[in-house]
Amino acid sequence: MAGDSAEGTALLEARGVRRTLGRDEARTHALRGVGITLHAGRSYAVTGPSGCGKSTLLYLLGLLDRPDEGTVSIMGRELAQAGDEERTRFRNEHVGFVFQFHFLLPEFSAQENVMLPMRRLGRASRREMLTRSALLLEQVGLADKMRRSTGHLSGGEQQRVAVARALANEPALLLADEPTGNLDERNSRLIFELLAASARRQNRAVLIVSHNPDLAARCDCVMRMRDGLFVNDG
Repeated sequence: MAGDSAEGTALLEARGVRRTLGRDEARTHALRGVGITLHAGRSYAVTGPSGCGKSTLLYLLGLLDRPDEGTVSIMGRELAQAGDEERTRFRNEHVGFVFQFHFLLPEFSAQENVMLPMRRLGRASRREMLTRSALLLEQVGLADKMRRSTGHLSGGEQQRVAVARALANEPALLLADEPTGNLDERNSRLIFELLAASARRQNRAVLIVSHNPDLAARCDCVMRMRDGLFVNDG
């Protein structure tokens, strides 16, 4: 099982996870029975070539997809085969995502984009949402651009908005799929440092999928995948 030997209760545990994609001749075994354990306060990176199963694993762990076999437990709850409503509610409350192509609403301001997950959860007042979104944008260095529409921000700035949005509901688990794939070196390092610091400061588990082994090495634990399995290259 991949992960590290950190003490304490695991925040996430997945065991025997298998997933096939496609049908008939196009069917591929994306995951071949993998296991992973993540602890709060730690940052993790999964590296490997394209098509090895990294993103498939991330989406399964984040409850955006279901495994064909295996279990996925987060905060002690087995959720791999839970109902759609339960999975959606749990994901909104406890899981944050940073996608490679960030999926911001370009006509909305940076602050409005960050507020969207809080609106969806429906627990904070408008004043609380405004305060928290402003604080998060300040933390990612965009306090002076919070009212600018994201369609008029640079790629690096948009990705920083996406990081702030992923943190909006104070998730216990933060997942990032190639969050620096379209960024220059400077912004890539900035995003990685923001995510890794988030694990330490807010005691959450952060899992990052990346092609970049040098950046991945900044995380507490690096795991390599090949052909749907974790491998040890010695």
